[in-house]
Amino acid sequence: MATFKDININLNFISKTGTSIKRDDIVVYEFIEPNQTIKYKNEIEITNQQYKDINQISWSIENAVCL
Repeated sequence: MATFKDININLNFISKTGTSIKRDDIVVYEFIEPNQTIKYKNEIEITNQQYKDINQISWSIENAVCL
């Protein structure tokens, strides 16, 4: 089993028509052990109009360092 750190996450904010409103990348600078769950908060700049138009948020892990 591997431990990961510096997890790069891609966020995609999607409208009700399926259009991508905003994309953002964040890096979680934590050590994540096997079967571990963490809570993470991050602030993302977004306009009021973008916020109102968001219907769905998708995310994916783009990269992580394996120890």
